[in-house]
Order: sequence, then structure tokens, then C-alpha cells
Amino acid sequence: MKFKNNNKGFTLVELLAVIVVLAIIMVIATTQVNKAISSARTDSFVSSYKMILREVKNRMAMDGLGDTLSVSCTTTTCAESYDISSNDYILEITDHLEATSKVGYDVKLAAKAGGKFANVKPGTYSGITIVAGTAGTTTGSLTTGFPHDLPYIETTVK
Repeated sequence: MKFKNNNKGFTLVELLAVIVVLAIIMVIATTQVNKAISSARTDSFVSSYKMILREVKNRMAMDGLGDTLSVSCTTTTCAESYDISSNDYILEITDHLEATSKVGYDVKLAAKAGGKFANVKPGTYSGITIVAGTAGTTTGSLTTGFPHDLPYIETTVK
């Protein structure tokens, strides 16, 4: 009886080599995708802040800085203008006073814990600085109700 020598197919070593190469490629690709997602989230957070600042400046231009404002610039009105979700951000807009005179607004935006921006990294992006929050401290002119342990952006608009 004669056996045919059928050498079709791959050896176990060849299959394992291909699997190892694919695993290495997947690890590299996953790392790059995670960096891209993180960068996109940070850019979106900064972009949202810039939109809010633009809204505050527009309302200031319409209102002036007098005590009686025709179009008030509040946390609610500015958030509604750009559909800012309270699930992702914590926005606070307060009057900025110097020597008891209103000279502008303090605008603060934090990434809400559990929201889509919860992992925003502190740093400077497009000229906007995201500050790392520190639990139990008050930084700048942040009010006591503002979460100090979350990354946030704070600016005074005059």
C-alpha cells in the first residue's frame, strides 16, 4: 500500500507566528485608536467651551454691563443656546465684580464625572488651559458648589 504525501496546509508553527503578528498589530492599533478618541473628546470639550464663551460675549454685546440686562447671561440660557447636556458638563456663569461694579462674567466649565468628558486630561489645547481639579480645595474664583475634583476651564469675560 502506497501512501500519498499530501503536504497541503500550514504547520502549527506557521499558524502561531501569524497569530502573534496579528496580536502585535492589534495592540498597536488599539493604542492609537484610544489616543485618537481621547484627543477628540478633549477637542470637543474645548470647542464646547469656546462656543459658550462666544455666547456670553454675544449676550454682553446685546446687554451692555448695566445692572438691568435685557437678555440675561446665565448658566441656563447659555447652556440651552448650544444644547449643553447636564449629563456631560457642569457649567457655571456668574457676574464678575471689581470694586462692587459688574465688569463681566466668570465662566467655568467642568467635565462631569461619569459623562463623556470624564477622562479629559489637563493641559493647554488651542490656547485654552484645562486645569486638573483637586478635591477639597477652592481654586480661583470657583464657588463652593462647583466640583473641584474634576478637570475644568475657567475664564473671566470682560
